[in-house]
Formats: sequence, structure tokens, C-alpha cells
Amino acid sequence: MMGKDKYNFLDILNSMEDGVYIVNEKYDIEFINKALEKEYGALNGKKCHEYFAERKKHCPGCRLAPVLQGKTMRHEWTSPKTGKTYDILEAPIKADDGSTAKLKILRDISHRKKQEKKSALLLRRLDTVIENAHSQVAYLDCNFNFLMVNSAYEKGAGFSRKQLIGKNHFDIFPNKENKEIFQKVIDTGQTIEFREKPFIYKNAPERGVTYWDWTLSPVKNDKGSVEGLVLSLYDVTELRNAWEKIEEDKEIIEKQYEEIKAYYDCAPVGLAALDNNLHFLRVNQRLAHINGMPIEKHIGRHIKDVVPAFQSKAEKITDRVRRTGKPVESIEFEGKMPADKKKHIFSESWYPLKNKSGKITGFSVLVEDITKSKENEQEREQIYAEIAALSLMSQKHASQLDAIFNSIANPILAFGEDKKVQGLNHTAEKLLDFDPKGMTENEFMEKLDAQPVNEKIPGGTIIQRALSGKTIRNAQCTFNITNEKKVVLASAAPIKRKEEITGAILAWHDITQRQKIEEAIKASEQRFSLVKENTQIAMIEVNAYNQIIAWNPAAQHIFGYDEAEAYGKSIMDIIIPKHKRQQERKFWHILADKAKSRHIVSNNVTKKGKELICEWFSTSLQDTKSNLTGAMFLGIDITARKKAEQITQKSLKEKEILLKEIHHRVKNNLQIITSMLNLQLGRIKDEAGSEAINNSKNRIRSMALIHEKLYQADDLANINLCSYIKELAIDLMRSYAGQSTAIRLNLDCESISTTMDRAIPCGLIINELISNSLKYAFQGREQGTITIKIRENEKNYKLIIADDGKGIEKDINVMNAESLGLQLVAAQAEQLNGRLNLNRAKRSILDGEIIPYENGKMAVSRILCKEGENTG
Repeated sequence: MMGKDKYNFLDILNSMEDGVYIVNEKYDIEFINKALEKEYGALNGKKCHEYFAERKKHCPGCRLAPVLQGKTMRHEWTSPKTGKTYDILEAPIKADDGSTAKLKILRDISHRKKQEKKSALLLRRLDTVIENAHSQVAYLDCNFNFLMVNSAYEKGAGFSRKQLIGKNHFDIFPNKENKEIFQKVIDTGQTIEFREKPFIYKNAPERGVTYWDWTLSPVKNDKGSVEGLVLSLYDVTELRNAWEKIEEDKEIIEKQYEEIKAYYDCAPVGLAALDNNLHFLRVNQRLAHINGMPIEKHIGRHIKDVVPAFQSKAEKITDRVRRTGKPVESIEFEGKMPADKKKHIFSESWYPLKNKSGKITGFSVLVEDITKSKENEQEREQIYAEIAALSLMSQKHASQLDAIFNSIANPILAFGEDKKVQGLNHTAEKLLDFDPKGMTENEFMEKLDAQPVNEKIPGGTIIQRALSGKTIRNAQCTFNITNEKKVVLASAAPIKRKEEITGAILAWHDITQRQKIEEAIKASEQRFSLVKENTQIAMIEVNAYNQIIAWNPAAQHIFGYDEAEAYGKSIMDIIIPKHKRQQERKFWHILADKAKSRHIVSNNVTKKGKELICEWFSTSLQDTKSNLTGAMFLGIDITARKKAEQITQKSLKEKEILLKEIHHRVKNNLQIITSMLNLQLGRIKDEAGSEAINNSKNRIRSMALIHEKLYQADDLANINLCSYIKELAIDLMRSYAGQSTAIRLNLDCESISTTMDRAIPCGLIINELISNSLKYAFQGREQGTITIKIRENEKNYKLIIADDGKGIEKDINVMNAESLGLQLVAAQAEQLNGRLNLNRAKRSILDGEIIPYENGKMAVSRILCKEGENTG
């Protein structure tokens, strides 16, 4: 190429933004354009491999030879000098002298490559997220054939990818209702979500009813058409069952707790619960009275600080309980009660409290004041002695003996040397439903079905022992008296005459009621302990000083502290984040203002510093005098549930933004159509054509206004019908300003919301009728009024459109009109399940009832077209 053409060609190459150079067969660069020289610097006579790659020899894979032979080649290359990536085109170019050189064009695609890498990385991450998601995810085409499923979907469906891909969803999981839902998403392009939707696997009915949260979303192409579906499923069966179990546990816990509290409050014996270190956790009013100290002053204190005289004995007893794992019962001791400063005799029993693994975590103590029963026992022994003494008297003293014998409140029987019953007192006569006189001891005991509770009395029966000269005290037995099993403490003593044993006395004391109370308390404590150890609800009890005195395994699992670590600490100090303590102090200090119960969702923290969200229920604990003794806190970790709610809210927000953007774009597209019609209107000189285009513009504007209202509103599902009608009518008045300069609009409507599907047909009807009124009703007049009213009547909406114009011509058949306007009105009325009728008696354009819900649609039950309409 020579002369002017050559220079023109080089000028073109220099003007290009892409880099261009020409190299000959000797690797000499004959030309380099300005863009490439700016990037790589001055040429200075360098060969191409020296200039671009800083190499002494030509580059490996150099394409100079094939290009010089006439081939055109394209490839990508990354410069070692700049690090940029280029899309390279190499082509042969011939000079006028017949020699051939290589023309090389370098287009910088570095940015595109980076974006491709980012896109590929994002796609890989997205694939990884979907593949490893707990939710089951599937992608289907519009015919519901599987295109992709993740591992969770494989596992949940029970089919491999190979078995699913290409197969129809409803061939594998037939369900008519679900198929209709899938088709609805295809037809409407709207996402559908369900919560806890039940499903039964027909191929695996043994799984029973399962519950699912699922989302079905359309996948749209650039044109907005649906080309596939994304199905996301999450099995919430276990979560639903767990919540139901938690609610059941909560009811059981509350019921058991009320039972125990009632037992503690009304028990006639002293009751207490102590931890393994002998600190009081719980005390009832009876024991507080025995110790002469209020309940609140017991809680959290060591036994040595409450009853110091009993510390040594308590430590020995608890060591024995720990060693054997068995209770120690009926330990008697003497002491003074602070209330009356008198000496009392007490019976004390210690029972181990065990956790789920059988480890002793504390003790339950029962204390009974047996002073009176002991006094009665001493009185009985005195009586026995007196009876024995009186037996030495002559027969003339028998009447005195009988009087003393019958005055004793406990049942007593007298046995002779032959072990037969010789007599009984009045109490025994009233109690027994048979006459025991003459019965041997064995016959009498068989009649009562007498059984020892603990162990047999050594040396024979109780009477045999008494006849041998021994005194038996408080042998625990069961007697069947009047067909009712009674637990008794039986005692026996010998009757002597001149040091010779002539018989024996048997007496007993009924302790059935006392034992029932003890057993009921023990059983209730065991049930409560079982629930506390196995529930998923954290149970934390604090004393009157807000110190933790009970901490169950669920609390340990949630917060990481074991029972020993939590004991005695303030609940505020270990599970409430420091920055939240002040604002949540009111809830956790429930005792401060004597609140009975509270509920809160709180931010909490674990031992390792992990923050949780928990739902708490608190209840204050009171003694029989309504004094606060502590509080019980029941907590559930709802962190996962809250995160799921946040994800759902975020997703809904994103979809709301997307929907607003869609409405905005639809409105803009309709505005573009209106602008195009305006351009077309400027080219049309025919009046009928101009009017047709203006009518079309108004109809499009009525629809665009709907979308404008929706993307500007907070509620994307509904539109304010009154506001819409007002703005539509005002727009029409402006549009016909030349024809209706003095027409007044009278708008009287209530605030009514409706959906887009219902608002658009209403808007088109109103557009046509008001347009016709503005064009024809007031011809030859300077003034006029158009009235629009809308009212809600029970389940219906009544819409009235009227004008005070000249009226409709009598020869116009509104029902079969040829005009496009009336045809459009009739079509929109039919879409609303309505009827279009003509009534010339009134001067209103439209008088109709709109029923908002009839088979899922808005219906117009009656449309009356009146005088003043002339549809064009």
C-alpha cells in the first residue's frame, strides 16, 4: 500500500482505541499506533518480542509464520509486562511490492475477564450454598420437569439426581392441589409461600404427616416471561413437634410446680431442700416456725448459720446418705423451739435428691414435732405400768382398772398367758368391726392382715416378745381395719403380778395420714425432678437475694455453665450481656417490685461469649403469708427462630423492592407508549384519528396511574380507590380542558382499598364514562357538574357517576352499542361479573353496586347508563 491510501490507512489505525501494530517476517515492528505506544512506551527500534515481552528470542507459540502464509488467527494473551489480558486478532497484510506483514490488533479485555472471574466465583459460591443448604432446593422448567436439585432435596425426596433430572415432579409426587399452585405461579409470575404445609409421602406412608415451609418462585427472562420455577422446601416437622412438646412440658412443669408449692405450703410437717453443700434452697412455713426464723433468712444460708447445734449431726447423716445412696429416716433429737422456749422432741428424715445420671445433687429434709406423741407414749407406758400394778390388786379394784383402761384414746387389747384376747378398751371396740375376745394373737393378726413394714421383730411375734418380758415400742405395721389398710406404730408391754408375767398389753397409733403426706411430697418432688432434668426448657430458680439456687441440665446446655458454676451467682452476672443489664434489670429483678409474673424476649450470652435470643417466663415464689421467697425463670432458646424470621423479613423486603421496581417500570413503559402516541398524534390531521389516539392515551393513563399509585404506596397489594378515582378524574378534566373549561367535579367517596385486578377495570369504566360526559354532555353550555360517589353498603360498594348534561339520545342502545367506548365498558363490567343495563329515568351515567368478594373477584351487580351519555 503506497501513497495517499497508505497514509489514510495508518491514520485510521492511529485513531483506534485498540492497540495496533504491523510486524514483518524479521520480527521488526514497522508500525505501532498511538494507543499501543502510550501503553508500552517508545519503540526505539526493538523487535516485537523485545518490545512486548522483553525477550531476546521470539515468543513460544509465536503465530507470525502461519499468518504470513495467509491465515487469520484469533486468541487471548496476557502481557507479562503490564499484566493485562487482550483479545488479539492477527491477519496478513500485503504491501505494494508484494511482501507480506502481520497486522495485529490488541483489545484490552482485562476488565471483562475480571468480571467473568467474579461471576464464575459467585456462581460457584451460589452452587456451593445451594448444594450445602439445609433447605431442599429444586429448579424446574415450565412443564414442571426437574432441571436441578441439591443434596438436601435428594435426601429428603428419597431419589437420586439421576432418578429426578428430566422427570416430571408430579409423576413422582402426584398432588392435584400442589400442581394447581405450581401452575398459578407460572400464570401470574408471583411467588407463593406456605408455612407448616402438611404433606404425606405416598411412596412412604410410614413417615406419617410431615410439615414443610416452602417457597415457589418464578424465574423470568429479560422479557419478563416465566421460564422456570425454583422450589425451596424446609422440613419443619421436628421443629413443630419440638414446640408442641415444649408447650406440653411447660404445662406439666407449671402443674407440678403448683402441686409441690401447695404441698410445701400446707404440709403440717417441716420441709426443706438443701444443696450438696448444705445450703438451704427451699423452706416451708412450718420449718421456718420450728427454727424461729423467716423463710427468706434461710435461703442461700448454710445449715450452721441457721441451726448451728445440728450441724455436726447433719453432716454425719448426709455423709451416710451419700455413701449408701439411701434415705435416713426417723432420727429423733431434742431441742428448744424459739417460739415458746420449751423443750421439744423432733423426728427428722433425710432423702437424697438425684439428677438424671443418678448423682446426688442435694437433700430433701422432713422434720416433725413428735413431742405430743412422745408424751402420749410415755402416758401409755405409765398406764401400762399402772395396769400391771393394778393387776396385783384384789378383784375389788377391778372397776377402777376398767375406768382407767377405757379412758385411753388409743386402741388397746389385753392378752392372757395363753396369748388370747381377754379384753379391749372402748376405743378398740369402736374401731374394730369384729369382736376379738377369745382370739389368739395369730388369729387376731390374721384377721387384721397385719404385716411388718420394715422387718420382722426378732424373737417371735410382738405379743410373744411382751410375754417374754420385753417392751416393744413403735413397730411399724399395716393393719386392715374395716377393709381399709392402715399404717400403724404398734407397742406392747408385759403385765406382771408379783414379778410373774401373767399377760400382755397391745396398743397402736394410726400414722396413715402422715405417711400419705410424706409419700405424696416425695412422689411430687420426684416427678418435678424428672421433668426438670429432661425438659428442653431452661429452669433457673433464684432466692430472695436474686442468687441462683437451682439450675437444670437444659440451662447448662444453653448457657454452658454447670450447676456448680452457676450456684450462688446473680442471674444478671452470668447470662445477661453487660451492655444489656441496665435496660433489662426490671425483668430479672422481679422480686424488687413484687411482680407475680412477667414475659420477655431477651438478649443473653453463653459462657463462651456467644450471644443468644431467649424467650423467658418468670414467676415469683411466695410462702403462706405471701412473703416473696424467690423466683422461677423458664427460658427457651429462640435464636434459630429469630434468625429465620429475619431472613424471611429480609426476603420479603427484597421482594417488595423488586415489586415496586416492576410497577415503576410498567408505569414508565406505559408512559413511553403515551409519548409515542403523542408523536403519532402530531402527524395525524384527521379529527377522528386524533380523537381515537387521545382516547387510547387516556385509557393507558388510567392503567399507568394504578402502577404509579402502587410503587408509591406502602401496601403493594391494595390501592386506595378514592384517591385513584380523584386523580384519574382530575387528569381527564385537564386532558379535555379546551372542551370543558367550566366543568366542575364533585367527588364524594369514602376511603376504600381494593386490588390492582379490580381497580384497573373500574378505572377503565370511569375513564370512558367521564370522557364521554366531558365530550358530549355539555355541548352548547358553558358550565356543568360531574358527580362521582362511592359508598360501602354492608358487603357491597355502590358507585354512582352522574352529570347534569343534556342526556343520552333515545335511539342509542347501550347494551349493543357499536362504539369502542361502550364495548370496553361492557367488557370491563363482565370482567367484574357485572351486568350493563340502560335506565333513562335518572340523569346519572353510572349507578352500580360493586361486590368486592364473589368467587374471589370483584363484581358489579348493576350498571345503569343514563341520560347524558353519547359514547364515541
